[in-house]
Amino acid sequence: MLAAPTVGLEKGDIMDSKERFSGCADNYVKYRPSYPPEAIDCLMEVCGLAFGMSSADVGAGTGKLTRLLLERGLAVYAVEPNDAMRTAMEQSCAGMPGFLPVKASAEETGLRGLFEKYQRDGQVAFVYRTEVIVGTV
Repeated sequence: MLAAPTVGLEKGDIMDSKERFSGCADNYVKYRPSYPPEAIDCLMEVCGLAFGMSSADVGAGTGKLTRLLLERGLAVYAVEPNDAMRTAMEQSCAGMPGFLPVKASAEETGLRGLFEKYQRDGQVAFVYRTEVIVGTV
């Protein structure tokens, strides 16, 4: 398993999310597996996502999840603060309808307003690692 580089860090140091994966983008593209199609189908069903809806992939990295969501007809705000990771994502998803790359960290997104604009039935779904959390905005 590949890990983010930690050269020069002391125990307890916090690495800036904009730089944390610098130098790793090529390895992510080559070696990080994609998500199983069944997992994406389940996500679509559980979250009530359908063709033409908007979504956000925060911390999109090289775009593995972004691409799968785009292939299912979602518009995706693909948020990634790291330049190298975002460049790899932009190359992977270039020309795909609904691809909206965003250079920002999670804290800089202003997604609360976006979710309020695109909420469905007063609810919005958040997927965090492997948990799906559905709640009101």
